[in-house]
Amino acid sequence: MRHLLIPIDGRDRSIEAIEAVKTVFAPDRYEVTLLSVREDVDTTSKVLLDKMYDETMEMLQAVKSSMPEYKVHADVEFGIAGNAIIKYAKNNDVDLIVVVRRTHKAMSAFLGSVTVHITKYAHCPVVVLPEERAEL
Repeated sequence: MRHLLIPIDGRDRSIEAIEAVKTVFAPDRYEVTLLSVREDVDTTSKVLLDKMYDETMEMLQAVKSSMPEYKVHADVEFGIAGNAIIKYAKNNDVDLIVVVRRTHKAMSAFLGSVTVHITKYAHCPVVVLPEERAEL
Protein backbone atom coordinates (compact mmCIF):
# COMPACT_ATOMS: atom_id res chain seq x y z
CA MET A 1 0.00 0.00 0.00
CA ARG A 2 1.31 3.49 -0.90
CA HIS A 3 1.33 6.31 1.63
CA LEU A 4 -0.01 9.78 0.79
CA LEU A 5 0.53 12.81 3.02
CA ILE A 6 -1.89 15.72 2.85
CA PRO A 7 -0.95 18.77 4.91
CA ILE A 8 -4.13 20.38 6.26
CA ASP A 9 -4.15 23.89 7.67
CA GLY A 10 -7.90 24.05 8.26
CA ARG A 11 -8.62 26.36 5.35
CA ASP A 12 -11.04 25.26 2.65
CA ARG A 13 -8.27 25.16 0.04
CA SER A 14 -6.23 22.58 1.90
CA ILE A 15 -9.35 20.51 2.59
CA GLU A 16 -10.16 20.55 -1.14
CA ALA A 17 -7.10 18.35 -1.64
CA ILE A 18 -9.14 15.53 -0.10
CA GLU A 19 -11.64 15.57 -2.95
CA ALA A 20 -8.83 15.71 -5.51
CA VAL A 21 -7.12 12.71 -3.93
CA LYS A 22 -10.37 10.76 -3.94
CA THR A 23 -10.73 11.23 -7.72
CA VAL A 24 -7.29 9.79 -8.53
CA PHE A 25 -6.00 7.50 -5.79
CA ALA A 26 -7.87 4.24 -5.16
CA PRO A 27 -8.63 3.54 -1.48
CA ASP A 28 -7.52 -0.07 -1.80
CA ARG A 29 -4.03 1.02 -2.94
CA TYR A 30 -3.36 4.12 -0.83
CA GLU A 31 -3.42 5.03 2.81
CA VAL A 32 -3.60 8.70 3.75
CA THR A 33 -2.12 10.77 6.53
CA LEU A 34 -3.63 14.15 7.29
CA LEU A 35 -1.04 16.35 8.96
CA SER A 36 -1.56 19.73 10.54
CA VAL A 37 1.40 21.78 11.69
CA ARG A 38 0.88 24.36 14.43
CA GLU A 39 3.28 27.24 13.91
CA ASP A 40 1.54 29.53 16.38
CA VAL A 41 3.27 28.03 19.40
CA ASP A 42 4.87 30.47 21.79
CA THR A 43 4.60 28.42 24.93
CA THR A 44 6.20 25.42 26.55
CA SER A 45 3.23 24.84 28.83
CA LYS A 46 2.19 21.19 28.56
CA VAL A 47 -1.41 22.16 29.35
CA LEU A 48 -1.56 24.69 26.51
CA LEU A 49 0.24 22.40 24.06
CA ASP A 50 -2.17 19.57 24.89
CA LYS A 51 -5.13 21.92 24.36
CA MET A 52 -3.75 23.04 20.98
CA TYR A 53 -3.12 19.43 20.01
CA ASP A 54 -6.67 18.40 20.96
CA GLU A 55 -8.26 21.32 19.09
CA THR A 56 -6.26 20.58 15.96
CA MET A 57 -6.91 16.84 16.15
CA GLU A 58 -10.64 17.55 16.40
CA MET A 59 -10.47 19.47 13.11
CA LEU A 60 -8.47 16.66 11.50
CA GLN A 61 -10.95 14.04 12.70
CA ALA A 62 -13.76 16.00 11.01
CA VAL A 63 -11.76 16.02 7.75
CA LYS A 64 -10.94 12.33 8.20
CA SER A 65 -14.65 11.52 8.38
CA SER A 66 -14.99 12.68 4.76
CA MET A 67 -12.78 9.75 3.66
CA PRO A 68 -14.49 6.66 5.12
CA GLU A 69 -13.33 4.44 2.26
CA TYR A 70 -9.63 5.09 3.01
CA LYS A 71 -7.33 4.03 5.80
CA VAL A 72 -6.64 7.48 7.23
CA HIS A 73 -4.26 8.59 9.96
CA ALA A 74 -4.28 12.06 11.49
CA ASP A 75 -1.39 13.74 13.24
CA VAL A 76 -0.38 17.12 14.62
CA GLU A 77 3.13 18.56 14.69
CA PHE A 78 4.45 21.76 16.24
CA GLY A 79 7.06 23.88 14.49
CA ILE A 80 7.79 25.49 11.15
CA ALA A 81 5.37 24.03 8.61
CA GLY A 82 7.73 23.29 5.72
CA ASN A 83 10.37 21.69 7.91
CA ALA A 84 7.83 19.70 9.94
CA ILE A 85 6.12 18.34 6.81
CA ILE A 86 9.44 17.29 5.24
CA LYS A 87 10.61 15.61 8.44
CA TYR A 88 7.28 13.85 8.98
CA ALA A 89 7.20 12.55 5.40
CA LYS A 90 10.71 11.15 5.64
CA ASN A 91 10.24 9.59 9.10
CA ASN A 92 6.92 7.97 8.16
CA ASP A 93 7.75 6.48 4.74
CA VAL A 94 5.49 8.80 2.77
CA ASP A 95 5.45 8.06 -0.97
CA LEU A 96 3.73 11.25 -2.17
CA ILE A 97 2.82 14.63 -0.68
CA VAL A 98 -0.29 16.40 -2.01
CA VAL A 99 -0.47 20.14 -1.31
CA VAL A 100 -2.63 23.01 -2.46
CA ARG A 101 -0.61 26.08 -3.23
CA ARG A 102 -1.52 29.18 -1.33
CA THR A 103 -0.45 32.59 -2.51
CA HIS A 104 -1.45 36.14 -1.87
CA LYS A 105 -3.02 37.97 -4.80
CA ALA A 106 0.00 40.22 -5.18
CA MET A 107 2.18 37.13 -5.49
CA SER A 108 -0.10 35.11 -7.76
CA ALA A 109 2.78 34.21 -10.06
CA PHE A 110 4.57 32.38 -7.25
CA LEU A 111 3.90 29.35 -5.12
CA GLY A 112 3.44 29.78 -1.39
CA SER A 113 6.64 29.64 0.62
CA VAL A 114 5.69 26.40 2.39
CA THR A 115 4.90 24.76 -0.95
CA VAL A 116 8.22 25.90 -2.40
CA HIS A 117 10.07 24.51 0.62
CA ILE A 118 8.27 21.17 0.36
CA THR A 119 8.90 20.80 -3.37
CA LYS A 120 12.55 21.72 -2.94
CA TYR A 121 13.41 19.46 0.00
CA ALA A 122 10.98 16.53 -0.05
CA HIS A 123 12.49 13.07 -0.46
CA CYS A 124 9.43 11.98 -2.45
CA PRO A 125 7.31 13.39 -5.28
CA VAL A 126 5.05 16.34 -4.49
CA VAL A 127 1.78 17.07 -6.27
CA VAL A 128 0.91 20.78 -6.15
CA LEU A 129 -2.74 21.54 -6.80
CA PRO A 130 -3.82 24.98 -8.00
CA GLU A 131 -5.50 27.10 -5.36
CA GLU A 132 -8.41 28.16 -7.55
CA ARG A 133 -9.75 24.65 -7.84
CA ALA A 134 -7.91 21.73 -6.32
CA GLU A 135 -8.18 18.90 -8.79
CA LEU A 136 -5.78 16.41 -10.29
